Amino acid sequence: MSVVSLDGKVVLISGGTSGIGLALARQFDRSGAIVAILGRDATRLATTKATLPRTEVFACDVTDLAQVTPMVAALTAKFGVLDILINNAGRMSDRDFLIGVDPADVEAEVAINLIAPINLTNAVMPLLRKAKEATVVMVTSGYAFAPSSRSPVYSASKAGLRSFTKALRRQVSSLGITVVEVLPPAVDTPATAHRVGKKLSPDVVAAATLQAIRSKRTEVYVGSTKALPFLMRLSPSLTEAIVAKR
Repeated sequence: MSVVSLDGKVVLISGGTSGIGLALARQFDRSGAIVAILGRDATRLATTKATLPRTEVFACDVTDLAQVTPMVAALTAKFGVLDILINNAGRMSDRDFLIGVDPADVEAEVAINLIAPINLTNAVMPLLRKAKEATVVMVTSGYAFAPSSRSPVYSASKAGLRSFTKALRRQVSSLGITVVEVLPPAVDTPATAHRVGKKLSPDVVAAATLQAIRSKRTEVYVGSTKALPFLMRLSPSLTEAIVAKR
């Protein structure tokens, strides 16, 4: 199997100033790629730019199409093409519907986890179609397979993103665009700061993602999620009961 070189590839990463996104930016940069990151926090963007001076930074809330549209225009003017899109930005919250939840918070979580990656992919599709071998990466979760009782909205939105990823893969297959789904377990990021327990390093997830892109793999199970497909076939009810407690 041929290995895809990342040298000179234009990469766009949402949520690129911390966690998995920042780890991806660093590893893509070391691989010779041309990296652009999206983020909402100007201070974090400036800090990332200082540590990765070759990286282009764009202040953009990916849940706001009024910000996405001019960002894509700027990206087009700067590069004219996009080789790799990483839909990484996300949010996970614990929500107990027995005590009630704020509908606005629910909408915000679904927006960042599901609606934003769909809309961002749509917005940059013309740039992806200009690339010789384009790749779209969706960072979902092991909870897309089996939901967490503590985070039902997060689990539902990631399950929705997994479904969209499968459908998109079929739609763009004739164009030579590879669609990759990355399914990590709990990762040590700001999104999981409220949770205790074992968490995987973002660098491990980033390394697995780059390897998948190089080898054109379409599904990447990282850490403890590697066993999920087998366990869900072997005993789906028991597997879901175990994952639900995590």
